[in-house]
Amino acid sequence: QTNDKFNSDLKSYVENGVLPENSRFELGFPSDILLSAGFPKLPISMRVSLLNKKAGMERHPFSPTDLYNLADAIQKPLAIFEYTKPNMRNLIVGLTKGEKHFLIGVTLDYRKGDLAVNSISGLFPKENHEWIKWIQDGKAIRIDKKDKVLSLINSLRTNPEEAERIGLNLDSAAKIIKDFEN
Repeated sequence: QTNDKFNSDLKSYVENGVLPENSRFELGFPSDILLSAGFPKLPISMRVSLLNKKAGMERHPFSPTDLYNLADAIQKPLAIFEYTKPNMRNLIVGLTKGEKHFLIGVTLDYRKGDLAVNSISGLFPKENHEWIKWIQDGKAIRIDKKDKVLSLINSLRTNPEEAERIGLNLDSAAKIIKDFEN
């Protein structure tokens, strides 16, 4: 139901410029997967203004329509990573733009006035080489779709120069994923 409501709100926003109530998209409460990664039991939401800003950026271009089913995708990410601040998490979700998976940055326990939510603070398509390097660097909190991530690693072997450029050892990352325990 949450995903259907999000998709409906997003469709109204894209087609008619109709904003959701309070100008926030509601994405439900954290799943057990997210709770185990430190999410508090607060709703997940995203400001419409953030979507406007991020979708229009030249560096990581995407369309708001690329985000259909975001509510479901957030609940079952491929992987969850630490961020530079302890109250933030980066999720890599199953939604893609081209061959890049979306990174969803979330500020945990965001509070402003009467508002208390897990607030999406960033979103854009992320190069797979880059976030898989985070696994090698020990930043992973959870890896829930190991087969999918290992398949992505195998697909990256067609461009070894990029992996080498950023210091990603694909064999090492694959071993870490295989041995990783949530």
